[in-house]
Amino acid sequence: MTLRALFLPLLVLATSSNMASAAVSNSDICSSTAFQALSGTRLGDSPIFVRALVQGDEVCIEYQLDASVASDATWFGVGPSRDSNMVSSPATNVMMFFKDAGVPTSYLLGGYVNSDVTAGSDQSAFVVGETSTTSMSFSYQRTLAAATTSEVALSASGATDFIWAYGTSWPISTHRSGTNGAATFNVAAASAGSSAGATSTTVGSSTSTPWCDDKNCPGIVGGIAFAVMAVCGLLLTAALKTSPVGKLLLHRTVAPPPVKLTTNAPVAKPHTMFMQTLADLHLGELLVMLIFVAAVVVLIALLSDEDNYVVSGQVSLLILMFLILPVSRLPVWSVLFGSSFERIWHPFSSIVTPDGKSLGFCIKAMGNGSFTRKLMEKAGTQYELTANLCGPFGKMSLNVDRYDAVVLVAGGVGITPMMSLINQTRLFPNAASDSDKTPKAADWYVIWSVREPEDILMMEQFLPTHAQLDYAARASIQDPNMAILGNNAPAPVNINWMFHVSNARSDGVVTRANGETLSYRGGQPVLDEVINTSRFNGRKVTVVACGPPTMTVEAQSLARNCNFDFHKEVFNW
Repeated sequence: MTLRALFLPLLVLATSSNMASAAVSNSDICSSTAFQALSGTRLGDSPIFVRALVQGDEVCIEYQLDASVASDATWFGVGPSRDSNMVSSPATNVMMFFKDAGVPTSYLLGGYVNSDVTAGSDQSAFVVGETSTTSMSFSYQRTLAAATTSEVALSASGATDFIWAYGTSWPISTHRSGTNGAATFNVAAASAGSSAGATSTTVGSSTSTPWCDDKNCPGIVGGIAFAVMAVCGLLLTAALKTSPVGKLLLHRTVAPPPVKLTTNAPVAKPHTMFMQTLADLHLGELLVMLIFVAAVVVLIALLSDEDNYVVSGQVSLLILMFLILPVSRLPVWSVLFGSSFERIWHPFSSIVTPDGKSLGFCIKAMGNGSFTRKLMEKAGTQYELTANLCGPFGKMSLNVDRYDAVVLVAGGVGITPMMSLINQTRLFPNAASDSDKTPKAADWYVIWSVREPEDILMMEQFLPTHAQLDYAARASIQDPNMAILGNNAPAPVNINWMFHVSNARSDGVVTRANGETLSYRGGQPVLDEVINTSRFNGRKVTVVACGPPTMTVEAQSLARNCNFDFHKEVFNW
């Protein structure tokens, strides 16, 4: 056997003997009159006051939170450290006091994550004196020497580094500013009643109050973000509307529409929905989204000292503010009719009648039991129906009066917003509201596809007559490629009607109630025959679509390829 092999067991035995002898058996120093007569000394610039009394090789230490934080704090921890860092190597112990437990416990600081902060397996190195959950204080007696390998010895003559922290919840993900730090404390000087007992240096900590503690940060950040959005919107729609930057942000989308993947199924596939969302997302809208994301990031940065649940709650509040912003309204309906939740609202497109004196609705009756089916059945038995109206809602993203040519693409009941747009433009031109330019003499191309010939007549009451449009040819049969001139507007509007019946094998006509006939073409429309650059030869063109997904996506794709402005109406209710 070597000398080294013989010496190691003896060394381990001697070390174990020294550690064991360092343990204490009572807290008589803490209960002594001399200790009770001591006054507390603030530990550096922390909210913790310390009393210490050394007798022989043992010391009694009391930690007490300042009253300003004691009522809110649920825990605090203090302990000597090998240096001024919160975590050192090898790991050290600190005394932790939890309000719900009421008893101090020695915790091992093994790292900066919650799983590395654990209660020590050996709690025999100290004896608890007095505790109070009201004042958040406790005293304990220990030896000046280290009782275990994770303990730090207290200097009998000089200052010792201490670390401290407190909080309102446990566990924590990070310390808030001003809730942790390091300081030096001289237990021997404190025993003598010297004011030099706690000469300290705060390291890695600030006692300044977090900026968001007394402020509504979600409201402030959200308000600034909304103001930035509003300013950007005003600049784009007013000053930069006709500039290349304005056209790019207002009319260019992030991606082309997924024409080959789109079907008329009730529910599209997830990847198709995602790609269509990108195709409908304008660059200006993307800018607004980025401003909102920046607001969330700024809010998280401002709350970096808070617990995770506080951060998530504040971010959720910011998101909720922007969710309700587009739909927030004055409580008009609740004042006039009581709670607005007593009614179920159904959005429909209103149509200006050809004479301009009233509004109408063209509603397609869907499946059995649906609201539209019940409405049709009730309309068949009652002469008058009472309805509560609220609106109008929404606004087109473009002004059709500013284009040389307007192409309207509609499928089935998708003609309703188009017909209203036609009648409004013909009867109520909005030139007075936009004085920057005079409305142009526009050519309108109306492509409407239905399944059966009689479906064309569902718009009978809303389709202008030849007389109302001042039909140039005064013919009884309407040629879909012949322009209809409406001269009621300040600038002439030439409307080219193109009716298509998808289930018809040949061209034909339908007769209106007033005897006029409307001609149609059999089969589905070929959109690229109309939506192309050669037809318009450099003119300013916009395309508006409403109908089945396959039709609107095709129109959107053609408009994008031709660099035409595009807008679509979608029925998603």
